[in-house]
Amino acid sequence: MKASTSISYALLLSISLSFLHSATAALTPTLADIELYNVYDKTQATLDIVGPLLQKATDPNLVHSYGVCVGAFQEIAGDRWSGAIKALESGDYAGAEGQLGGIKSNVEWCLGQFGGEPQPFSDAARLVGRLADVDIGIIKLLH
Repeated sequence: MKASTSISYALLLSISLSFLHSATAALTPTLADIELYNVYDKTQATLDIVGPLLQKATDPNLVHSYGVCVGAFQEIAGDRWSGAIKALESGDYAGAEGQLGGIKSNVEWCLGQFGGEPQPFSDAARLVGRLADVDIGIIKLLH
């Protein structure tokens, strides 16, 4: 009786793990896609903060730094984001990870303009980078 119970548990565990793997494989691309849209939304929210700062800035250094940030986040919302979506949809997971790494680099490039000084959009910008990290983690599950 004990041997058949152990075999039953082992079989049940095997079936459960197989189902869990299949379910995870089916959901992961959907989760990665959803997370990419979160990256886009937070990028737009960051642009909504830094754009007006650029328009109001009079200090030439701030004009330059805010301009770099607007350009960095426009690139994220444009080429980087669309490149990540296209790569993900085509199954080019390394390409999607590369685009997301570029998003993180753009965030760091922007924030680096201020020598570590916090800006009104710093938290929003860092969130974009953290969301890109989450998406990279999800995509790593795909390959």
